[in-house]
Amino acid sequence: MRHIAILQTDEVDDVFQPRFGTLPKMMQAMLDTSEKWNFQTTAFEIHKGIEPTDLNAFDGYLLTGSRRGVYDEDPWIGRLLNLIRRLYKLRIKTVGICFGHQAIAQALGGRVVNWSKGWGVGVHTYEVSWRQRLGEAPTNGQVALPCCHQDQVAELPPGAQRILTSEFCENAGFAIDDHILALQPHPEFSVRYLECILRVIEDRVGERSQQAFESLARDTDNARIAELIASFFVDDSSTNFVAG
Repeated sequence: MRHIAILQTDEVDDVFQPRFGTLPKMMQAMLDTSEKWNFQTTAFEIHKGIEPTDLNAFDGYLLTGSRRGVYDEDPWIGRLLNLIRRLYKLRIKTVGICFGHQAIAQALGGRVVNWSKGWGVGVHTYEVSWRQRLGEAPTNGQVALPCCHQDQVAELPPGAQRILTSEFCENAGFAIDDHILALQPHPEFSVRYLECILRVIEDRVGERSQQAFESLARDTDNARIAELIASFFVDDSSTNFVAG
């Protein structure tokens, strides 16, 4: 059993928690999608100043999404970026989703901006730009995944390989060697939870909201990406990303 530390950077609104749970529970459920491996998780409320003391006590780290921006001046964000740099130097497997994806990029020398083209929200299609060293890539060239973001990674950090891209979000996913995996979309979100979020932010999303609601009828590849993340934490040979 692998022990994964969840670095929690936000809360699910109280009104939604009885139905959808907390962010750590969503992440645990995502990892539990894998039928090959078992995971134990421990959550640290990074946004409340609670951090792991012994980084080597865990087999990997999983960063959640957040409503904050990585360029915001909240003290916990600066501490999180330093924590990511320490994990990188130790080559401990680290996965970031949405804000977590952006935080990894920012911490390691990339650049994150508030995107001038507005919100990306709904079920989006991403082109897959990697192949696996062993076996067939589990994606057939494209994946459809829930997303909800206004910030984007405008420049990848040095050494990063782009692995997901779309017309709206060029740098939707990247990997660095065998210990960094970062994804802009949300494989831990159910479509129903994303619908609830979209209803809350509909006025801010503006004219794209109708298209976003319509996209929720599409099937998603959440389970396939959940399996990818699980295998990344466990099996180096099956997740060695190679361009192509």
